[in-house]
Parts: sequence; C-alpha cells; structure tokens
Amino acid sequence: GMTLGQIAFYGTLLTVAIAAIPNGTVEVWQKALIVSLLACLAFVRIADGLSRGGLKIAEPVLLAPLVAVPVFAGIQLAPLPITGLTISVDPYETRIFIFVFGSLIVCAEILFAYTNSISRLKVLTGLIFTVALGSALFGALWELLDSSGPNFLAFYVRPHQGYAQFINRNHFAVMAEMAVGLLIGLLLRGEFSEKIRFLGWVATGFLIYSLVAASSRGGLVSLAGMAVFAVFLHVFTKRSEPTEEGRRRRSLFGRFGVPPVLRKLIAATVIGVLVTGFVVLTIAFVGGDQLVSRFEKVETEVAVQETTLTNRNIIWASTLDLIAERPFLGAGF
Repeated sequence: GMTLGQIAFYGTLLTVAIAAIPNGTVEVWQKALIVSLLACLAFVRIADGLSRGGLKIAEPVLLAPLVAVPVFAGIQLAPLPITGLTISVDPYETRIFIFVFGSLIVCAEILFAYTNSISRLKVLTGLIFTVALGSALFGALWELLDSSGPNFLAFYVRPHQGYAQFINRNHFAVMAEMAVGLLIGLLLRGEFSEKIRFLGWVATGFLIYSLVAASSRGGLVSLAGMAVFAVFLHVFTKRSEPTEEGRRRRSLFGRFGVPPVLRKLIAATVIGVLVTGFVVLTIAFVGGDQLVSRFEKVETEVAVQETTLTNRNIIWASTLDLIAERPFLGAGF
C-alpha cells in the first residue's frame, strides 16, 4: 500500500487540481472544501513525521515570512482594550483569509518535504502544465461554442468578466503565466528530444494565445516582460560551442574594442526589442478590436474621476487615504 508520505504528496497534488476546477475556488464552500482537504493532509504529514522519529519543517527559512502574514492577520482580529473593536474592518473576511492562506502554507510545506526526487518533481511539473493547458483548452472550447449561440457551458462561464473557469480574467492570466514561464525556462535550458521540444513550444504558443484571448491587460504586459527577461537570461547564460561564424563575429567586435559582456548586452537588447515588437503585433492581431479597446480604456480609467465607472484614480486615492489612516496595523485582509 501507499506510505503516509505518498498519501500526503499525491493527495496534495490532487487537491491542487481540484482547486482549479470550481471557478478558481472563490466561493466560501469551495474555499472550505480545499482548506478541509489540506487540513486532513496536514495531519497525515504530521503523522508521517512523527513515525520517522520527529517532525521537521521543510524549508523553514522560506516559509517563515509566509507564516508571519496570517500571524499579522490574527493580530488584526484581537479586540482593542478600550473599544473592544478589532483592527480589521471586516473580521469575517480576515478569518477566511487566515484559513485559506494558512492552508496554502501547509500545501507548500508538504510539497517542499516530499518533492524529494526527480520523478516526483516531474509529476509536480506535469500537474502544473496539465492544469494550465486544461484551463486554456476549456477557454478555447467556450470561445468556440459561444460564437455559435447559447450552450451548455453558459452557467459556468462569465464571458465579460473572466476566462475559462475563472470568474476574473486576471486570475487566469496569473495561472497561465506561471506555466508559460516554467515552460520557456525548461525549453531554453532543458535537454529534450526534438519532438518533445516541438510539442513544448506548441504548448507555449497555445498558452500565449489563451492569455491574449483572455484580454487581461496586466497579464499581457507581464507576458511581454517575461519574454524580454527570458531573452536576456538566455543570452547571458548560453554556452555555445565555438564555430567559425562565432569567431568571425567576436573578431569583428574585438576590432572595435567591445568587451564580451557589452556584446551580450547589445545582442540581448536587439533581440529583446524584436521579441517585444513581435509580442505586441501578436497581441494586436490575435486580440483584435476588443483587446485594443481595453488598452485604450486605460486613459479614461485614470484621467477623469467618474464614480459611475471603474476609475483607478478613485481606487488609488482611497487606498492612500486608508494607508495614511492606518499606516502600521492596516485594516484587515
């Protein structure tokens, strides 16, 4: 049978997969389900540690700052001495935040503890790609069916707010970008066969298409930044075999006294500009008028303070006022 460690590891992976299904887990009952599952897995993790002679927290240095966040939220729930009120203006939501964030810390600790072999790391990586590609395929299916009129997915998707199963398009963008960054890193630095590499770039292209289709402005700006960063990282860390063409270019630069680091910086900058231009053209071509109009709305969202519309000036001003009013202990989560 399975050991306690295997139950904790694979149970956590299953929980992560389940969490991505119901609208990105935003309803209270959905959060309660995920928190309950991770709480059960935490007991399995504790039992496994004790059975081995002692429980040792995995990666405590990395987890300590995360643990400080729910601890700080707990301080916000403490009643003040005179008034008896809490620092948090919404204690109910702060309590939910503590449970949800705490369960995510448990999830991270379990994965740190049990992702202790190459095979398990591959399984974890595969899960990330599976969730991301499955969500992107679901979004593409919705787009295909939506163009033909009412369909059986109408109850599950909010087309003007979210994408795929997420009720907010930005949530989908965050999830997809994690997979895109991981894919690009593996494809640039991993050793794979030509077939696997080709399939990997196809998957990357499809995820990028889904990001454009989701029309998340922040997600697309992040995508452009990720592409430029990947170019610089690849150029500065690439170890190429010396070739006649490479020697010729180095001798040409050497005549002008250009040092190797500056040569790489020039190459990375030129490629970065080209990649950025390609990303912008792809976004405009694939996203169409709808996406272009969303970018055009940015000016109106920050220019004129209009209470009837979503205005970032009002949001930012209110946030700064709240920070000024409660600069140290905040107002809750």
